[in-house]
Amino acid sequence: MSGADRAAVRRAETRTAAAVGAAVLVVVALTAAIAWVAGRAEGLEGAATLGGEVPVEQVSDDKALLLLAVVVVVGTLSAGAVGLLAARRAVRPVQEALATQRRFVADASHELRTPLTVVHTRAQLLLARTAPDDPRRPVTAQLVEDTRVLGEVVTDLLVSAQLEGQGGALAREPVDVLPLLHAVADSFEAIAHGVHLEVSGAPVSVPAAPTALRRAVACLVDNALAHSPAGGGVVVGAEHDAARGLVRISVADEGEGFPASAEDRRRLTARFEQGARSDSSRPRFGLGLALVREVAERHGGRLVLGDRDGGGALATIELPDR
Repeated sequence: MSGADRAAVRRAETRTAAAVGAAVLVVVALTAAIAWVAGRAEGLEGAATLGGEVPVEQVSDDKALLLLAVVVVVGTLSAGAVGLLAARRAVRPVQEALATQRRFVADASHELRTPLTVVHTRAQLLLARTAPDDPRRPVTAQLVEDTRVLGEVVTDLLVSAQLEGQGGALAREPVDVLPLLHAVADSFEAIAHGVHLEVSGAPVSVPAAPTALRRAVACLVDNALAHSPAGGGVVVGAEHDAARGLVRISVADEGEGFPASAEDRRRLTARFEQGARSDSSRPRFGLGLALVREVAERHGGRLVLGDRDGGGALATIELPDR
């Protein structure tokens, strides 16, 4: 089970244990009240046999307090033990369901990748063989775009499931960032749709998992292109902040920018949050930004959503340089 799943299970255990423990403590409180009354009555009876040597009220209160202390100690320990056992038993099916879900997503995504790649390739061939003046060409072009987007969603699901399955930090190796950024930019050139894509920055290396980092950068570039107007530009850059021990990989666009509210920006990195492309009303599923956040955090870094100077969005992955 992954780290995120373990955290969810622990939260469920804590809530269940607290609820059960509270219920047991209510019973303990009622029992304590009864013990107080019984102890007080017993103390009164015992005081009568002492011939008035000790005040009746004092004997009664001492007996009651002793019984009350015993009931509270035993009851509190019982409440904790019962709550913990009940919580673990209650969340065990959730544990198993989460593990099954992770396996299903990973297996299904893996099995879907190959046929989706084949369909996308055939759609591209069909588009290449369709004459520019053919009335079916726009529909064919849309088919190519739809199969591409679907393939990327499946890839994101697979990468996300793999990240969750690995748990903890990723196995890292030195990665030259600039060649990676150029490779990602080259892969998007054909689908930039009139948006100028530029890579800038000085050579820098960062310890990272190459596949996961490339996918994270690709998600940011795809998001920037989706929200950039025709004729606009997207700049992918890298810089080394030696003073803070950070490597920053940024993607800036000239679109409408991120929401001003910090809460709205946080929601954008939640899984399956929806937004809209600037050039259509078709929904965009927010698995991409959620995946970028997960990749950054698994590397000990973070994803920062900000504003680009002059307008537009600026998304930055900050990673430790060692």
